[in-house]
Amino acid sequence: MKKTYLIALFLALGLTAVTQPDLKKQERALLSQLSLAKTDSSRIIIFRELANLFYLNNYNREAIPYALQLLDLRKKSKPDWKVAATLTFIGQAYLNINRQDSALIYWEEAILLKEDIRDTTARVDICKNIGLLYFNKNNLAKSKEFYTKGLAFSKNGNRPHDIAICHLHLGRIAERQYNRDDAEQHFQIALQINKQYHFTSDIAVLSLELSELHLYKGDFAPAMDFALQSLAIAESLKNNELIAIDCNQVATILMRNRQFDSAMIYLVRAEKTADTQELQASISGNIGTIYMLKKDLNKAKYYLRKSVSLSEKSGSILNLSPRLNNLGEIMLLEKRYASALSLFQRSLKLSESISDLDVQVLNYTQLGKLYYEMARDSMLVNRPDSLRSLRPSILIKRSIQYLTKSVNLCKRLNKPDVLQENYRLLASAQHELQNDELALKNFEKYVLYRDSVFNIDKLGELNRLMEQYRFDTKKAAIEKQAALDKAAGRTRLRLFVIIGIAALTIALLSFYYITKVRKNRFELRLAKLSQEALNAQIGDHFISNAMDSIQRFIQNNQKEKAAEYLGKFRDLVREVLLNSTKPVIPLEKDLEVLKTYMELEALRFAGKGLQYSIKVDEAVDPECTLVPPMLLQIQVENSIKHGFKKTEGGNLLITIEKKNEDQIICRVEDDGGGRVLPSPGSEAKSTSAGSKLARNIVSSMSRQYSYDIIDLQNSNQQPVGTAVQYTLPYKIKTNNNGTIESSDRGR
Repeated sequence: MKKTYLIALFLALGLTAVTQPDLKKQERALLSQLSLAKTDSSRIIIFRELANLFYLNNYNREAIPYALQLLDLRKKSKPDWKVAATLTFIGQAYLNINRQDSALIYWEEAILLKEDIRDTTARVDICKNIGLLYFNKNNLAKSKEFYTKGLAFSKNGNRPHDIAICHLHLGRIAERQYNRDDAEQHFQIALQINKQYHFTSDIAVLSLELSELHLYKGDFAPAMDFALQSLAIAESLKNNELIAIDCNQVATILMRNRQFDSAMIYLVRAEKTADTQELQASISGNIGTIYMLKKDLNKAKYYLRKSVSLSEKSGSILNLSPRLNNLGEIMLLEKRYASALSLFQRSLKLSESISDLDVQVLNYTQLGKLYYEMARDSMLVNRPDSLRSLRPSILIKRSIQYLTKSVNLCKRLNKPDVLQENYRLLASAQHELQNDELALKNFEKYVLYRDSVFNIDKLGELNRLMEQYRFDTKKAAIEKQAALDKAAGRTRLRLFVIIGIAALTIALLSFYYITKVRKNRFELRLAKLSQEALNAQIGDHFISNAMDSIQRFIQNNQKEKAAEYLGKFRDLVREVLLNSTKPVIPLEKDLEVLKTYMELEALRFAGKGLQYSIKVDEAVDPECTLVPPMLLQIQVENSIKHGFKKTEGGNLLITIEKKNEDQIICRVEDDGGGRVLPSPGSEAKSTSAGSKLARNIVSSMSRQYSYDIIDLQNSNQQPVGTAVQYTLPYKIKTNNNGTIESSDRGR
């Protein structure tokens, strides 16, 4: 029964799910309420709750008595649709405890009420469920009755999917009744409906049914076509169970065409994907049959016994009966008559219980052959105990009885190949009884059917050859397409790899080019700044001042001082020119050049003149710390030029501190007159060339930099000097052959 219908059923009953685990406690509470109830409507509610309490917790046996009492009360109060819903509920509860007969009783009563009130949805579902139960019980007449009702209800309710399902099962019933023309008609109608509404999985099922039908009729070509269609759909849906069923069907068709090796390939694939015991039993049975036909009896017995075991566990009589017959045939070949007789009799009983005439024919023939072989075998020890005392003539007569039953069924089922074998055995049996006239008639019939079977075999062989050609052609086309797809896939892969390599190469070259361009630009900018710094340090004004100071020493006859300062001027020029070729130099060298510069500048100031002080943080090692050359000198020159009066001079304080692991702080502070700030509303004067140059050098060293000009004031807010403070990346000189390692993370 469909899950959606069960949900609707529970809503119709007004059932409420129980969440508390103590069912007995809740049952006692409800029974206590029941004892106090005074009206039928109140009792209905309580019985409904009691039934639902156990049903929803999978205690179906306990739910049924309360549901039956609920049914009695609802039959008194009506309406019919509630009575029908309760009957359906009881039927489902009985089915859940495997009481199919009881389920049928209540469902059949429910369907009558639902017919009266025209409840199409529930009516169709119940008819299908009842029809399926009768089909499983092999009551084909009743199954057909309810599926026919379900078909009529489905048409009235315009339910195409249910119409197709009813036609499918009516076709199976007709096939079970050996009315294969009607079966094909039902299957074709269902197939067309499923194709129209794109019920893909149902199309696969119908294709499989039509394949089996054509196989029974001996039409191998359409049987193979439908089987391969179903297999293709199953593979597209990735339905492993259906793939296994279809592979098993293709193998069965190939077995009938005696293409055992090809059949085995499909059976091995089916065996890997089968996930039910019933399907595994069928596959193992087919594998055993192939080994039996190839005369490998040991392997045949192994797989046939495995098939029998799985069929018994799954309750599949349809597969169990023919496999018992196959095992009996092997026992007969091995002259183990007792085992063969037991297997044939059990197989015959099962086939009769489900009206499987095809297997009945095989059992009648094998039993006739068994009794004939026992009559001719002088080794009585091979017989069953109950047959050892019987005369050969009695065994021959029993053989004739079974062979006659087989002949009558073969004529009904149109099995000329089995008829041929039966008449041959009958002729031999009658000859043993010295009924030569009957023996001759049976032999003539044997020759007649042998010739017809020969012609049928020839036609079948032609069909097999045609089918093999079609199958090989289709297989070759599939393999060719697969090879083309594989080649196309390899071509696409190669193309993707080539495109990927080309893109990666272009990206790397672009990165290299951009990096190189940026590096060249940076070096050009740094060289330009270095040249500007060089020009700033040894400009005409500075050289003129230095030469004038040295000249005064000479005029004042201070030759030693003149020589001393002339040497310092020479050293300063040499160091400046040398350092200007390097992006960074040790702080110690830069400070030495700075000291020389300030000593030369101090010559032009009177009195105390120019005083300076340099303080380096203990955390900063001047010998290893690297800085851009001449940057401090630019700041000092700017302070002297703009901060001090031309003759008075002043004090300079240069400090170097470590800010963090990545940066150092450089500060040049003077006590001059400070900057002249613009008055409110007036335009600011342009920044000095030295300040611009210093800022550019600092910014070129790091993206995360700071450059600040600070106006110093006293407590009266009067200017007392200027400070320039900026940050530089903390670079240190390594011991690796003079190379430089930078801790700058902002570059």
